[in-house]
This record gives sequence, C-alpha cells and structure tokens, in this order.
Amino acid sequence: MNAINAKDIPVEINIDDPNDKELAKHYNIGATPTTVFIDSEGNVIDYAVGKVGRTKFLEILKNLNLP
Repeated sequence: MNAINAKDIPVEINIDDPNDKELAKHYNIGATPTTVFIDSEGNVIDYAVGKVGRTKFLEILKNLNLP
C-alpha cells in the first residue's frame, strides 16, 4: 500500500450507496471490484475490472508513469 499512498489517494466507492450512484455512473462502474485510475483533473487514465493481484496492481502503477 505504500506504493500508492506515496503519490496517490485511494478512494473507495460503494456502488450500492445512493450517495455514490452518480460517481459510479460518471466513471462507468457497473461491476465490482473495479479499480479506476484517474489524474488530478478527474480524467480516467486506466481501468482494472475484477480482482487484481498485488503484482499486477504494482505493474499497472508503474506503467501509469505518474509524477
């Protein structure tokens, strides 16, 4: 978790929560788990649908080339 917390802010969205419905719709989240990587402007950089293991997750982070 240190790899993501060093540069990024993880946010969890409950797609069943009425307060999160608009956010889930905005990012086209219809299934769980879905991991959405967005930039500081809210633009989608990448998606990972389904369970993502530690190795794959770290590989995705590395490929994002975030500052």
